[in-house]
Amino acid sequence: MSTAYSSTNFGAAGAEIIDLRGLLVSALRYVPGTRTPPHDNEGSCLTVTTHGSWVVHDGSLKSYACAKGTVHVVPSGARYHSRFEDAGARMLAIYVPGEWREQLGSCGTALGSIRHFRDGRIEELARSALLELSAPDDAAPLALEGLALEMLACAARPHRSAPGEQRSRWLLRVEERLRAEFRAPPSWKELAREAGVHPVHLARSFRAATGLSPAGFVRRLRLEWATEQLLQGRKAAGRGGGGGGLRRPEPLHPTLPRAHRSDSRPLPQPLPRLRFRAFQGWFRSRPSSSDAANAWT
Repeated sequence: MSTAYSSTNFGAAGAEIIDLRGLLVSALRYVPGTRTPPHDNEGSCLTVTTHGSWVVHDGSLKSYACAKGTVHVVPSGARYHSRFEDAGARMLAIYVPGEWREQLGSCGTALGSIRHFRDGRIEELARSALLELSAPDDAAPLALEGLALEMLACAARPHRSAPGEQRSRWLLRVEERLRAEFRAPPSWKELAREAGVHPVHLARSFRAATGLSPAGFVRRLRLEWATEQLLQGRKAAGRGGGGGGLRRPEPLHPTLPRAHRSDSRPLPQPLPRLRFRAFQGWFRSRPSSSDAANAWT
């Protein structure tokens, strides 16, 4: 017997959910080894995987691999179950009830069938929605509703990107290398040479698969890394306690270790400001205005 999930956390270990008059926007976290039982939803559900990976099995025994950046749409009444292996997964989910589908019109019609694709714009919007969910305020419901509607509009448009499980292996290798070397990425010609394809073909295929240009993809990875560093620093500062305030920054030394530095040596003093000392003698040796006048008389 299938289980109907309506306004729950969909079997996640952790969930942050906000109800926008029936439209649910959720940040879901699944731990490794989680397996949801066969179930169906009373409404349609759009998910965007932001971390990890998972597999969706529908009633026809067809499976869909949802890696990071994958958008998966499950229509209302569809029976399926999910499996989360390795490191688990985190995702943003938008639950669209029947009354909202009617209001969305043609955009809601696009949620009436299983869809599986990648879209860089939807992924960016999902990250913005997760930030709103992580620190909600009075304006968060309005911001989340706008983000959710834009994501649904993007999902309603045709997508030429291939399903995630059918992506070319060489394109996956390119994406993996960019993820590993985003701080100092290789040139696009180098990636094309390693993949054995023309640079133009690689650029077009990459945009079709990820929804982003190569430069935009690298910028997004750098932004994600910087955001995580800031969040980790904030958490570390919160655990520090005691100090209660900003610490004096450490001096910036060269790469020499402390044992090989002479900290007792005074730092070099700045150069003295020039006050025309070199010209003082010249000014003193000049005749006064009265002397100059007398010289011409």
